Amino acid sequence: MIRRYVVLAAWAAFLLGAACSSSGGSKPAASTAPPGGGGKADCSAPKPSAEAEASLLPPSGTATRVTASVKSVGPEGVALSDGTMFALAPNARVVRQELVCMSDLKVGMYVAITGKRQPDNTVIASIVSVFPASVAANVPSGQSPRPGGNLMTNATISEISGRTFTVTFEGGGAKITAAPDAQLIKQTDASVGDIKTGVLVTATVNNGVAQNLLIQ
Repeated sequence: MIRRYVVLAAWAAFLLGAACSSSGGSKPAASTAPPGGGGKADCSAPKPSAEAEASLLPPSGTATRVTASVKSVGPEGVALSDGTMFALAPNARVVRQELVCMSDLKVGMYVAITGKRQPDNTVIASIVSVFPASVAANVPSGQSPRPGGNLMTNATISEISGRTFTVTFEGGGAKITAAPDAQLIKQTDASVGDIKTGVLVTATVNNGVAQNLLIQ
């Protein structure tokens, strides 16, 4: 069973700038420019921050987090370019992540938000991560204070207007505004078969076994 995530999400990712700019009329118009002008800040960052990387699959207990490209995959396990080698747990969770745009956020999506509460009780988000259905079903909704003055919110999007959206969670809701440099990440389910030589991965490893693995 997937561990409880009251943490907000995301790790290093490939850009989707082209996809976001070439969507044509298929996507509803949404404001993606940050206040004061500029381009699509939510699609321009080359990779999520260290804070974001540490929050998606946080290690627990004696587990450690490793990031490197896959050197080889075989019956004996996965070998990484930094010399790390590990086996995959029988129920290992494998996900793929990508950066997305504000216009990719939709009502009904289950998201994890890292942000700071404002005096008017709204939240300015620095990280918004969209969970796949398989994860959302096992992630309790709610809010929790985190170190550094951040507030973690797991909730469902109920309304979107430009860079501001409202979310609902058990016992309440919140109004969220994505900061101009907010990192927007979408996770999708992947499989062990997607772990191939040359692919950059991040894994949480405990006693030589990986329970969670992120494909970048």
